[in-house]
Amino acid sequence: MRIPLVDHVMALVRKPSALPKRSVPREDRVKSAFANVPMGIAVATVDGHWLFVNERFRALVGYTNSELGRMTLQGITHPDDARNERALMKRLVAGELASYRIEKRLMARNGLYTSFEVLTALANDVFIYVLDDPEPSVVDHLAGIAVIRTDERGAITGWSTG
Repeated sequence: MRIPLVDHVMALVRKPSALPKRSVPREDRVKSAFANVPMGIAVATVDGHWLFVNERFRALVGYTNSELGRMTLQGITHPDDARNERALMKRLVAGELASYRIEKRLMARNGLYTSFEVLTALANDVFIYVLDDPEPSVVDHLAGIAVIRTDERGAITGWSTG
């Protein structure tokens, strides 16, 4: 006995895809997706050397590809934040953490530090960093008020437009 529904479903399964075949290789499509995502994405070796940095990451920190090629992740991270992050990185490498999210200061090309919330994960022995624009506070928009941000030791880490 033959069930017509089964034959019909099997024909649907064997049907060629209605989507057009892509001429771009899968790896190139993935690279393009990472390159054009609206968040900063960087991939670095365990010792902090950059393997891939997307356009958004470069725009956020203000460095060119060649400049980033001469520096490491630790080189643009505020020294206090780098010291605090080392323990998290070790735990990530040891497999104790799947990922971590921290706020840390990255030095821009002009030498000023900007705070970012950074999500870090380890995949295939490389660190993956995702960061987004820092949210400006209401105070940053008040031109008549000066606010100076400091770290726990009193070192100035930023200021408002006032």
